[in-house]
Amino acid sequence: MRDKATKFIILGVTLIIFVFIIASSGALVEYLDAGQMMIIQSPISGELKADFEPGVYWQGFGRVTKYPKRSQFWFSAKNDQGKRDDESIKVRFNDGGHGNISGSVSWSMPLDKTKFIAIHTAYGSSLAVEQQLVRTTIEKAVYMSGPMMSSSESAAEKRNDLLRFIEDQIQKGVYLTVTQEDKQVDPLTNQTKTVNIVKIRLDSKTNEPLRAEESPLEIMGIKVYNLSINSVIYEKQIEDQIAQQQQAKMAVQIAIAKAKEAEQKAITTAKEGEAEAAKAEWKQKALMAEATTKADQEKKVAETRAAQDKNVAETKASQDKSVAETKATQELRVAELETSASFQTKQKLILEGTGMAEREKLIMEANGNLEKKLAAWVEVNKAYADAIGKHQGNWVPTVTMGGAATGGATAATNGAADLVNLMMVKTAADIGLTLDPSKATGTAAQPQKTK
Repeated sequence: MRDKATKFIILGVTLIIFVFIIASSGALVEYLDAGQMMIIQSPISGELKADFEPGVYWQGFGRVTKYPKRSQFWFSAKNDQGKRDDESIKVRFNDGGHGNISGSVSWSMPLDKTKFIAIHTAYGSSLAVEQQLVRTTIEKAVYMSGPMMSSSESAAEKRNDLLRFIEDQIQKGVYLTVTQEDKQVDPLTNQTKTVNIVKIRLDSKTNEPLRAEESPLEIMGIKVYNLSINSVIYEKQIEDQIAQQQQAKMAVQIAIAKAKEAEQKAITTAKEGEAEAAKAEWKQKALMAEATTKADQEKKVAETRAAQDKNVAETKASQDKSVAETKATQELRVAELETSASFQTKQKLILEGTGMAEREKLIMEANGNLEKKLAAWVEVNKAYADAIGKHQGNWVPTVTMGGAATGGATAATNGAADLVNLMMVKTAADIGLTLDPSKATGTAAQPQKTK
């Protein structure tokens, strides 16, 4: 019985421990999501431990506070953005007009453990950070930006400046400003009024805005970005005033536009006239240019042709000159050769004549020129014989005194023969031919010198 009771006690204690572990398992470990960061406060020492990376961490019954790494803060008047309540931020402009700025801004926690623990120590939750740090910083920036412009300026020409001023002061701190009175003309009443103008003081060296204080968000390491203003809700009086100003400006713009339109029409008409005149002038200039171009082209063509003809003529003249020079050179060479040949021929003939004369001289010295003398003697005697043969009369008188009568015919015959012999002797004597065999040397007759 005792052993059985002991078993029941052990089983009961085990069951109690198991139930306790199950019940307290949520206090032993904690899971961190990727979009979160957390602080675990030790239940014994109170030490704060910061974790940023996703995963499971030992809690050890400590207190866990989670923060989003990034969050969107809405200060919107629209019920579908942020809360259903109107959370827009009120602003006052330098003309006394009021409005509510509606929009949103993104903010992110620092990933530095020291700054994260400091934020947790100061605010304790992400909601407190958003309402007590982020919202108040934005409200201060909006409040300090309004006096830098009028209501109408915030709705028109300085709308972008309003956004820039607010975002810059949220991130780096509010400006150090100076207020100056300025007299301006009301666009509706055309009356002069005094307006307090707030101007930003600038550093004389860097020309950067001077800050009245450093931004709390920057001190804590919280980054603000993507500021967006979806509307500026003005008071009804300001809305009406802005509407009237817009209408007045539109009327002025319309009048200016009409004046400019009329002016533009006049300018257009004048320009059209000038354009037509210029068109006609340029048309004439184009014709003149075309004619000039054509004349220049024709001139260039003529000059080119003249140059080509000149080149051809010069080439031909050069060729003719070269041919003439070549021909003259050839003819000169031919003449020189002919002259040389004539000179050689002359020398040849002179030499031949000299040789022949010398030969004849030698022949004459050798035989007294017997062949020619004999040939001449023969020819002369032929002539005598021919003449005698043709003579019909008597060569000697038929009657002779002191001779016998019977010897008349004989005497006549002898007389003719004597005459022939006499003439032969005379011819032989004339040509220097000796017919006396006794005086001949060898077989040839020796020539006889004549006086």
